Amino acid sequence: LARTTAVLESIVLDDASSVQLGVRAGSAGTLLTRSTVDSAGRCVEYARDVYRADRAAFEVSEVLDAHNMSTV
Repeated sequence: LARTTAVLESIVLDDASSVQLGVRAGSAGTLLTRSTVDSAGRCVEYARDVYRADRAAFEVSEVLDAHNMSTV
């Protein structure tokens, strides 16, 4: 795998998402869109996940090595 991207967005939940998440339509939500590509540039993973904004926590971590560290 060559690259992964994740984007978090604040959204307003539609009727279908609200029913599935057990909240009122129009409630605040969070959309996480993720994609991963291989070294040839082919998408090998794509996901759109919707979360309740009042019960979501996200953690971001990265393994640092000599290839992805730079000095400023």
